[in-house]
Amino acid sequence: MDDEADSWLEQAEVLRQQQKYAEELLALERALEVDVHNPNAWHEKGHVLGQLKRYEEAAQAYDRAIDLQPDRALTWNNKGVILRNLKRYDEALAAFERGIALALHDPILHENKAQTLWRLKRYDAALRAFDLALANADEEPRTARTWMGRGLALVALKRYTDALDAYDHALQLDASYVLAWSNRASVLIRMGRYEEALSTVDQAIALDKMVADAWYNRGLALDPLKRYEEALEAFSWTVELDPQHEQAWRAMFRTLVREHRFREAWRVARRALNAINLEH
Repeated sequence: MDDEADSWLEQAEVLRQQQKYAEELLALERALEVDVHNPNAWHEKGHVLGQLKRYEEAAQAYDRAIDLQPDRALTWNNKGVILRNLKRYDEALAAFERGIALALHDPILHENKAQTLWRLKRYDAALRAFDLALANADEEPRTARTWMGRGLALVALKRYTDALDAYDHALQLDASYVLAWSNRASVLIRMGRYEEALSTVDQAIALDKMVADAWYNRGLALDPLKRYEEALEAFSWTVELDPQHEQAWRAMFRTLVREHRFREAWRVARRALNAINLEH
């Protein structure tokens, strides 16, 4: 029986590497038909259901895996990620805490805990968790993402100089990190350093022209420099990429009103309402 279940698990692993998730799920179901008490099969089923965005079922699969093998930190971590996707943040936090109790020096668990605390607006606690993730990290790409998260927590605490330093650390590790360039520009805008913000966000756009927030930050940098046409163009690109970007619609409207272009402002307001209502 174990050999047959293991055979199905091996097939599932091959399918997972090929990103054939629906077929992988079928293989895992066959493994569980053979051995319903196999914690690895339940763990992998939780993973594939998460990939398929079937989050409630994924959480249930991870619960079965935990019932069978409660001391596996990775399962607690993955369950926490699923719960966070379901916006069940307190439960997600509890899952990450259970995982950390089993693997105290795992940077992924600390980072996931930090991200969850950030969503709960517990920014001081999030900052401490990001620091623990950095203290235990050994992979540079992940470390760059952790510095990025640390910057977000610092921005929420209005510690802009420290946030700028965090984004600089992220970019030292990964100069192609588009969101770090964009968020660095956002901090510089808050600090009133508009020219520097503009050159920074242009780095983000040069790397990827399809990031709506980068265009939005470009508009915010251009507007106080009185480069209004360029700002409007940047806001237009923002809503082209993300029609639900309410801040960009508002910024475009304000810029047009300030320039006494009231008919255009009215058209923008109507377009914004239509775009947002259509999405909802």
